[in-house]
Amino acid sequence: WFTSVSYTPAGDPNPSIEETLAGLPPLPGETLTETEGRVLRRASFTEGSEGDQTFKQLNAYVGFSGQAGIATICFEDPDDQEWALSTWRSILRTEAGR
Repeated sequence: WFTSVSYTPAGDPNPSIEETLAGLPPLPGETLTETEGRVLRRASFTEGSEGDQTFKQLNAYVGFSGQAGIATICFEDPDDQEWALSTWRSILRTEAGR
């Protein structure tokens, strides 16, 4: 699952990346944080279930100034954890929307 949001706090039309992600709910559990240029990423692993099926999920934020991507990446095989992290790291923002 993926969605994107814009965040503009009152009186600050250009919030920092940190302020942008601080406006989102905290991620559950231990958080992984990475910075790459003007991108700040935060993620955590949790367990999920649907019906009688259980799986791992990577709950992830990708922050830019005033905008954030929110993703949940689900997988069953523990060997797919690196794939989930790689998918999260591949989320980028293009200038087309600006």
